[in-house]
Amino acid sequence: MLIEALNNTPMVQKKPPRKKTLPDVETAVLAKSARRCTLCFHLKGDLSEKLGQIARLDEDRTNSEEDNLAWMCLEHHSLYDSKTKQHKNYTIHEVKASRAGLYDLVAKGKHLIQVAVPSQVYTEADKNNETQRLYPSIVALFERAIRHVFHREDDLGLSRDFSDANAKVHLLAPSEIAAQYFNVVSLLEDWSRLYDKPTPRQMKVGDQTVTMLQSPDPTERYKGPAKAAHEKLQEELRRLIDLMRVEIETGGLPQHAKLQLQQQERQLKKNLFDQRFAVFVNVRDFITYVLRENGKIQLAGPGQYREFWESMEKAEMLFGTDVNKYLGEVDETAREFYMSAQGMDKAIATGDIEAINKNGQLLERLRAS
Repeated sequence: MLIEALNNTPMVQKKPPRKKTLPDVETAVLAKSARRCTLCFHLKGDLSEKLGQIARLDEDRTNSEEDNLAWMCLEHHSLYDSKTKQHKNYTIHEVKASRAGLYDLVAKGKHLIQVAVPSQVYTEADKNNETQRLYPSIVALFERAIRHVFHREDDLGLSRDFSDANAKVHLLAPSEIAAQYFNVVSLLEDWSRLYDKPTPRQMKVGDQTVTMLQSPDPTERYKGPAKAAHEKLQEELRRLIDLMRVEIETGGLPQHAKLQLQQQERQLKKNLFDQRFAVFVNVRDFITYVLRENGKIQLAGPGQYREFWESMEKAEMLFGTDVNKYLGEVDETAREFYMSAQGMDKAIATGDIEAINKNGQLLERLRAS
């Protein structure tokens, strides 16, 4: 009976054994961090050497890739690995952003300067001069990153510039602004990943790239989360700008710093308008194209339909439900008109009045758009 009971007792699931970090990966982490704790640097700007351990940033004990590792002091390693219910624990995005700033400072040798002569790292005048340049540049950097994601542009310097900004924010910004800055960085990363998911699959056919449109649309489930992530990003970016504006107004920084921040904020709004106007122009040109070709348009491959579809994709982020509903109706009407146009010659030859009338109705619907 005892043996039977033991056999029926569920076995406790054992964790997989911790995978040993390769020596060259371990050396890279130690050298790039100079044994400075990522979270001490993030939370207090502390660049002193710490007794610690290499922490795995995800919960996978077998993941020993360098991107998943960071040097932490014993206290912060324990806190990072702990499960919390009463408060928000440190996030993997937060730690990686901080690690990038730390690595940049170590690479420039600034970790040694702070430990040797902490009073000479920044004088008050230096700090004011750096801060008045930093805040407007942060707004410009986020605007550039958002444009980069929207247009899927290659911007090789973006990562380096964020690394520089991370380091300066750690050293110069008050804790509330620094925390909000890294919150926006994290939201930017979340949105950029989600923004790619609603994009339909593409494949090469000869020299052309063909967009695969399916019904029902398998990317539909990603569009809502991507739009919500974009709205949250914009909301928290506006909050960051407000915090920086208050800091400039109350922190004794010169008036021209405030004007520079206002200029970058206006540029952010202008770029949003430009993106919306570009969608409007593209939709107008697409409708003109469909009418000019009398419905006999090219749906596959590069061309105006693909550009129109990409504009609809951007509109998911840029406009509310009314505009997106309208664009969906234009798309549906254009495709119906395309199908009707394929059979129009036959309809005229056979006197199919119903098909001819339907074609005319679709034509009028597009003209009314």
